[in-house]
Amino acid sequence: MSLPDLPDEPATLSYLVAATMIVDLSDRQALLAEPDAASRLTAERALLSRETTMLRSLTSTPAPDLRYSPYNPN
Repeated sequence: MSLPDLPDEPATLSYLVAATMIVDLSDRQALLAEPDAASRLTAERALLSRETTMLRSLTSTPAPDLRYSPYNPN
């Protein structure tokens, strides 16, 4: 697995992370309102850590691909 090229500038990186996170609009706005890159990256890390912990605790598995299931009108 190769990683994409990331910006070297912390401010640019912090905005890129904020823009690509799948979060509520209020969470995204809070990230973008942080006063500087260090604060923004710290807040982003906290959100990502919370999501990672939640995902690791889930015991569910992905749903099967329904495109290949036979049609059932019931």
